Amino acid sequence: MLIDTFAVGDTRAIKVVSLASYQSRRVLQVDPASSLRNFRDLRGSRRSDYLRMCGPRHRAARRVARLPHKQILHVGWPFALPPLSGVSRQHHFLICDSTWSIAITNPLLGDRFSADAVAEAEGLESRALHACEAIFAISGHVRDELVNHYHIHPSRVHIIGTGPGAFSPYAGPKDYELRTVLFVAKVRPEEKGLGLLLNAFRRARAAYPVASLVLVGHPSYPALSSRLDNVSGYDHVTFGQLEALFHEAALYAMPAIHEPWGLVYLEALLTRTPVLGLDRLALPEITQQGGLGFLSSEATTDAVTATLMDALSSPERLRSMGLAGRDATVHRYSWDRSASIIQQVMRPDLGEGS
Repeated sequence: MLIDTFAVGDTRAIKVVSLASYQSRRVLQVDPASSLRNFRDLRGSRRSDYLRMCGPRHRAARRVARLPHKQILHVGWPFALPPLSGVSRQHHFLICDSTWSIAITNPLLGDRFSADAVAEAEGLESRALHACEAIFAISGHVRDELVNHYHIHPSRVHIIGTGPGAFSPYAGPKDYELRTVLFVAKVRPEEKGLGLLLNAFRRARAAYPVASLVLVGHPSYPALSSRLDNVSGYDHVTFGQLEALFHEAALYAMPAIHEPWGLVYLEALLTRTPVLGLDRLALPEITQQGGLGFLSSEATTDAVTATLMDALSSPERLRSMGLAGRDATVHRYSWDRSASIIQQVMRPDLGEGS
């Protein structure tokens, strides 16, 4: 049990708090997204904009400083962390799934941020990171960014992964010969690669007429699918229905333009469904460099079509890859494992069984 610890962040902190068996299961709702929302409007270097951006961070810092707890576990973007320096009686830790330097590589952002805004964010994030005693990176690529870009000492960064969501490992029947492709995205479907996938699927059907595509999670999908051959779309589905769709799928395809982690990829692998996506960010790590899925080298229709055609070419390969993906995911990813690493780093004297 981790005692004398308090979690600070958004609702994702609740998952780690409960699994790590904190004595205090309360979560301070800092709402780090409020800082980010304000920051998105900062195109220049006006003082009023800067103060509006930093206001939530400083208010959070005052709340954190008043806490009696010695250890503070922050969850979320380091950019949105409250200022941590000067609080000598507290030890700060961070669970980090992305960084500003990673986010700014999203090509869909375009020129949304000015050079002054980018520089200001870099400074805020770097100061917060260096004030943390240890940082728990969700993935290896985030760890590499923390070490190489922000110059955090490697001994202070620990890869913890995540759990694979609510799905259970699937051992039931699955027909890969049907070549059913699944895409699930509740928000920002274009950023998740829907346009790329639709164009690639249209071309792939010329070679594999039996193939079908299932879209799940967005209000636009039913109308969209009604205009396309062999495409079905669902807005809202129950958890049981969603799980059944994963059980029926031969391939999960989400060529996301920018996806720092992608919990849904783990959920797919857990159901013996190989994944298809772009060769960037965490997906090479999740798929063991393409051993558990198919990686497209570029975010273009031609490249994604070639990758999809390759994936659908061999149902037997999909079957064996799906089995390997399920077993690897069970072995490598669990919330209990993540919480155990956090426990060992934050309180080495209170390991498992304590």
